[in-house]
Amino acid sequence: DEPTAGLDPANVNRVDELIQHLQREYSVTSILVTHNMESVYRVSNRVGLLHHKTLSFVGSLNEFKRTSDDTVRRFVKGEINEEEERLF
Repeated sequence: DEPTAGLDPANVNRVDELIQHLQREYSVTSILVTHNMESVYRVSNRVGLLHHKTLSFVGSLNEFKRTSDDTVRRFVKGEINEEEERLF
């Protein structure tokens, strides 16, 4: 859960690189809970978005990037308002 919270960008990159190394070296599945979209794009091949206590999106990273789902697009852009944010 938020493995890079509070870290400076250099250390965020190091943690992401470590996750990638472990995935390649040991063929492990990693579950990363984060709102850091740079980390999501670096280490993920599948993405899920939890919204209103429901997985509102599950798909490949490419599907996530290209989705027309308004909630996903607004979350990625940081456009979710305060009321909606409490629902995540």
